Amino acid sequence: LHRFYVDADFARGAAVTLSREETRHATKALRLKPGDRLEVCDGRGTLGIARLCAVDGVGATVEVEEMVADALGSGTAWDVASAFGGLKGGRGDWLVEKCAELGARTLVPLLTTRSGAIGGGDRDGDKKRGREGRWGRVAHAASKQSLRVYGLQVAPPIGVEALCEEIAKDCGERLTLLAAAGAPPIADVARASGLDLRSGRIVIGPEGDFTDEELKAMIAAGARPVGLGSLRLRVETAAISALAAV
Repeated sequence: LHRFYVDADFARGAAVTLSREETRHATKALRLKPGDRLEVCDGRGTLGIARLCAVDGVGATVEVEEMVADALGSGTAWDVASAFGGLKGGRGDWLVEKCAELGARTLVPLLTTRSGAIGGGDRDGDKKRGREGRWGRVAHAASKQSLRVYGLQVAPPIGVEALCEEIAKDCGERLTLLAAAGAPPIADVARASGLDLRSGRIVIGPEGDFTDEELKAMIAAGARPVGLGSLRLRVETAAISALAAV
């Protein structure tokens, strides 16, 4: 069955209206008609089987006929904090897409000394909102394509100081893996941590890497340095390699 994301909460017997974009996909691209069955998901773990009832100027209305109790893909909760905001040529979008496909829970754009401000943007000149908005759309599309029940969330950008506060707050309960040259292999560090590997945080630096001060601050907060092999990786490759390794 084809899956469609909805913003509203729903339960069995509920009537749900698809967004205009989802309606267009359902009726124009997939040519679904009233009576056809489909899946609806809220991106927060709720999945149901529904039937298309009607289509009007507002959108397609579906009726939820049954709920799926054991939804697929809800087992891990890894976050990725990566200084990818300045990547050009579609590389940032690619990173967002692959994080969604590999099951990351949240992707956090990280602002560092060497990454600079988030560039790119939309036509009205609001560059920051333009790029962040596009990342959200990429995450939505990739989550849908991957049949995720929990959609990838692209969080607002944060700096290293704020990240250190988050690392310190949960360092005894949640593993933070910091990609660093010359560090022990990521798999060895993860296994030796003794922490639950279904949840954690991966931190990837910018092109040019973190400054020594930034690395020391994150390690002092509780991050554990990990290596991703002997070769130098691009930002997006490092993020995906680390996520795939856990």
